[in-house]
Amino acid sequence: MFQGSKISLLKLSTFSLIFLMLMSFAVFCIVTPGNAQASSDFEMAPLNPDFIKYFQDSNKGNLGGIQLNGHSLGKIPSPLDLSHLKGKAITSQLSFPSIYDLRTMGKLTKVQNQNPCGACWTFSALGSLESCLLPSESWDFSENNLKNTNGFDKGACGGGVTNMAVAFLARWSGPIAEKDDPYNPYSSSSPSGLSPKKHIQQVYYMPSRGGPLDNNNIKQAIMDYGAVSTSLYMDEVTKYNPSYYAYYYDGAESIGNHVVDIVGWDDNFNKNKFNSIPPGNGAFIAKNSWGTSWGENGYFYISYYDKVIGNEKSENAVFLNAEDPTNYSNIYQYDPYGWVSGYKHNWGANIFTASSNESLAAVSTYAASPNTTYEIYIYKDVNVNSGPTTGTLAGSKTGTITLPGYNTVKLDTPVPLTSGQKFSVIIKLNTPGYDYPIPVEYPLTNYCSKATSKMGESWLSTNGSDWVDLYSVQDYDNVCLKAFTIKNTDTTPPAYQSTTIDSTNKIVTLTFSENLVANVTNLKGAVTFSSNGTTFAALGASDTVAISGNTLVVTFNTALTGSSNKIRVAANSLKDGAGNVLATQVTTEPISANIIDPPPAYQSAAINGMNKIVTLTFSENLVANVTNLKGAVTFSSNGTTFAALGASDTVAISGKTLVVTFNTALIGSSNKIRVAANSLKDAAGNVLTTAVTTATLDTPPLYQSAAINGTNKIVTLTFSENLVANVTNLKGAVTFSSNGTTFAALGASDTVAISGNTLVVTFNTALTGSSNKIRVAANSLKDGAGHVLSTQVTTEPINANIVDPPPAY
Repeated sequence: MFQGSKISLLKLSTFSLIFLMLMSFAVFCIVTPGNAQASSDFEMAPLNPDFIKYFQDSNKGNLGGIQLNGHSLGKIPSPLDLSHLKGKAITSQLSFPSIYDLRTMGKLTKVQNQNPCGACWTFSALGSLESCLLPSESWDFSENNLKNTNGFDKGACGGGVTNMAVAFLARWSGPIAEKDDPYNPYSSSSPSGLSPKKHIQQVYYMPSRGGPLDNNNIKQAIMDYGAVSTSLYMDEVTKYNPSYYAYYYDGAESIGNHVVDIVGWDDNFNKNKFNSIPPGNGAFIAKNSWGTSWGENGYFYISYYDKVIGNEKSENAVFLNAEDPTNYSNIYQYDPYGWVSGYKHNWGANIFTASSNESLAAVSTYAASPNTTYEIYIYKDVNVNSGPTTGTLAGSKTGTITLPGYNTVKLDTPVPLTSGQKFSVIIKLNTPGYDYPIPVEYPLTNYCSKATSKMGESWLSTNGSDWVDLYSVQDYDNVCLKAFTIKNTDTTPPAYQSTTIDSTNKIVTLTFSENLVANVTNLKGAVTFSSNGTTFAALGASDTVAISGNTLVVTFNTALTGSSNKIRVAANSLKDGAGNVLATQVTTEPISANIIDPPPAYQSAAINGMNKIVTLTFSENLVANVTNLKGAVTFSSNGTTFAALGASDTVAISGKTLVVTFNTALIGSSNKIRVAANSLKDAAGNVLTTAVTTATLDTPPLYQSAAINGTNKIVTLTFSENLVANVTNLKGAVTFSSNGTTFAALGASDTVAISGNTLVVTFNTALTGSSNKIRVAANSLKDGAGHVLSTQVTTEPINANIVDPPPAY
């Protein structure tokens, strides 16, 4: 997945060196619309000082140099500074065998000869890979292909570093079999179209030694995996003792110039076998790439006290995980040159476009520290112009990467993708002890100047919400974050199964055999409806269509009726997550609307009981649907403003009626009662979902008081409103009691008359005593609106006035 060059190769002048150092600390702020982040948020890791020094001093580390004895070197420094790993313990094991040698265990392939080409790094990297595969698999991989086709700036024999081999293998450019591209130190070209024999999914970047006896990480890795790639400063002329194949460098240099494999150790190797005597015994067993005629059949011993071997400038690595090339069907990546630097962010992302119907199964990146924690999020249908979180979250995973280096994380559940679909891979990394967790590739002069990027590919964020597109960053950065897919074995489109209608007759659910995805932009337009089973028409403006898992849910604004309803879904409008399209039209079976038991219906209200009792009648027996039924009833005396009932007022259900009893009689003609929605239901549980407000409750006349005049002959009964006789013989409806108990008809000369809101009873004979009462029969009076006083009225005792008599003869 190489891309065309956008930056010309620059000669490394003093100016360009200064530029490189400045770029190491550069800050950028290229922000997507709507975001606002300070430019100081975007700090890149400094370049490895050894990388800069290497190109400053042309007299050291000749890239294709030949030593006096005619042996080639070829190690260059890495642009990465991983010195923070120095001395970090990966293994907890403290006891190891005093001697351990992979040569005796069938864990090494043959020694080869790089000369006269600066390709030691290719032999070391592939030697580690071959060793880790043994003894179950025996391979001879092509160093020639790695040196010729790696694409980095240094050329076939110009030297290299372990990071270059990792990038080459991680992008699936190799490894190629030796037989397909045999080693030729004089050739810089290789056959095209060769297929890799393995997919490299993990490379362990081992922490450098903290001292001459800090060797447990190396020993553990050799025992667990195989050969460890490392570097040393090779000064064969003065530091190598050919009699004992012993090497010990104690000079001024600290940067390696040659890459070899550590394949074992001997804690008791005599220190006196070295040209200059180190402080103690012990040596690593190393495999060189100078042929079998050099050293002990190509192997030699390096003192534990060697100044450079395994130090923080050595790029120690184990190529421990090579999988079958059928493990994944596709790789998505923007970083063919691998890990060049890092950003002082925790969040990075790439947006890719699926090339076929497939499933995302794994993600890879570089972890800069042991026990790096990660959060991975997969989004689908993202907007490439708006950032990686603009789509739908389709998968996630969290965990810890134990070993620093290149690592692949398998998703627990593959995420289905369809051809042409935009998807994003987002990662949050926490790298203990290292401040630049998000690995990036960028075009670095004299290393990978041909690296490129495009708008919308890679993104950074400080918080996981506001995202920065890296395209406009001067260095054309890309995040080192790859995605791996597997082929979909599912080739069957979703099948329609059944239809159900809910109790409201408004929601119809079509069930299919698997989860659905819309295959058209306007899914609602692909669904039509027929109420007669024959004529289909578009859905109503307020109707909706939605996908939920393996169902298509059609919601109607108006409830369906009848038994001939059908829904039709157009061909090619639905597909499954694997992209299999339902190519045939779906027409449901007839959908019968449910016969709905309606909730109680309000019918009428009547006032009685001296204007204190209002009875609301409904269509069926009632049940309270709330705990505090009284609280659901409010009252208005003006027909507009409703308030809670009084403390002494009561509400009760009696069969089909709701009885509201007021402590104080109602008056006037604007009274109303309101019952809140959802407070009543019937015995079947059908809830009255709408509020009920009565019509105006106009009260009948209400008796208020009685008064007797000074002659004790006229008694006036006052009512709450003007009166109208409701009987022909009003006088006959009025009776009198002088003792308060026995009532009799009025006398022949007595009269009864209505005057406004009063009933005036005139007696022919003046009343005496204090027990007089008048009674008005029920239903004999009404108001002007015809509301009848349906209850009998009996006055309180009427006390006759004590009359001062005239003078008596």
